[in-house]
Amino acid sequence: MKIYPLLWFGTLVLAAPAGALPGQPEPVVADWIRTHGVLSPAPHERLLVRKSDTAARRFEFEASATLPGMAAFPGDKANIIRSERLSFFDLANPVTTDRLQETLRSIYGPEIMMDFAGATVVYRYPPATIPPESTLGLIRGEIRTGSSFGYWWEQVERAPGQPHSGRLVIFEKANADKIQAEIARRYPNP
Repeated sequence: MKIYPLLWFGTLVLAAPAGALPGQPEPVVADWIRTHGVLSPAPHERLLVRKSDTAARRFEFEASATLPGMAAFPGDKANIIRSERLSFFDLANPVTTDRLQETLRSIYGPEIMMDFAGATVVYRYPPATIPPESTLGLIRGEIRTGSSFGYWWEQVERAPGQPHSGRLVIFEKANADKIQAEIARRYPNP
């Protein structure tokens, strides 16, 4: 068992590998969330867990039957979880890429963390031609494909080098092209 003093809500304990991931039925994922020691949902929380200790610091975990971008429900997968998102908003402590990765490990375990770390970057934004102080330059992100899953991470900065919010989405690898196309429409690279 490993202990990580990572989130501002307290200490995270990592004991077991991921038990629910995109591609599983919604009841299985809901049960996994309900019994997950790190997520610790409130009694009324099912697929969306929200944590906040002040208005300036929030964390959310959401499992969804839709993919990031435009919602599309294929008929045969209507109650299958297709993406899981973790997001931070923190004005006190920067929401760095390392912080997002450590949270990924604390929730899903080292195997998923290694899949993310070894994943191939298939799309990155903004392009290098965008000045970092411009509005578009303050939003950074990547789409990655690993051997097991696809990943989309994004950070928003108050000023260059000061990320105050971030999110990491894990999704079924088969949907990487659709998500990349959606993100490329929002954040085109020349």
